[in-house]
Amino acid sequence: MPLAVWLAVRVYTVLVRPYPPAFRHQYGRQFVQVFRAICQTAYQRGGRRGLVAFWPPLLGDLVSTLVAEHAACMREALTRGGTMNGWRGDVVVGLALGGLLAVIIVLTNVVFPELTDDHSAVPLAYGVLFLVFAAVGFCAEGRGHRLRSAARAGAVVALVILGLAMLTFIVVDNLFLDIVSRQPEKIAGFQTSGYTSMRDYVNAGLLRGLLLALPMGTLLGALYGLLGGLAYRCSVRLRFQH
Repeated sequence: MPLAVWLAVRVYTVLVRPYPPAFRHQYGRQFVQVFRAICQTAYQRGGRRGLVAFWPPLLGDLVSTLVAEHAACMREALTRGGTMNGWRGDVVVGLALGGLLAVIIVLTNVVFPELTDDHSAVPLAYGVLFLVFAAVGFCAEGRGHRLRSAARAGAVVALVILGLAMLTFIVVDNLFLDIVSRQPEKIAGFQTSGYTSMRDYVNAGLLRGLLLALPMGTLLGALYGLLGGLAYRCSVRLRFQH
């Protein structure tokens, strides 16, 4: 097996770990086998570029499936009176999705830096995150019947996910600066920034992210969690009307 294919399969094996245990036990091995076959075919047809080409849609599918499966598990736990309650459950969801996002950041910035040239997946990533915050708020409203709980759940999940993402960027951008500094947007921004070194420019951007993006993202998480809670209330009213 070519090294690039072996590495891609190993990375994919890590990416499927955040799935719920029951789902991973039933489908995980099949997913990896299918992925290995796809990788080998893509490599035979296009080499390393062939491998890189299908990662953006694959990552989008992984995230959307992960969100759907965890939402299903949470609904099942609520139905059975499970223990996935309170802020601890929200932290667990945030850690699982934040860990997946951290892996994606490493993939797109270090392992397959060519993916950073394709910005088509960025709106999808934001859309998935907002959907996650709303889904968490939906489930929180279902177990607590308080909109305040829905907003808090969205904020907690957003804070954990974005915090892990920022920590990953800090590590990646400093340990792999020679790779990160080749990104076109980094080069263009550095040339007009007034900074004397790429490291200073990158770390200034990371600091702005910590001071601005993290609190703003947490507020957005609370907002979308609140919308998810309102959606739950609407769904309950519709069920009673029918």
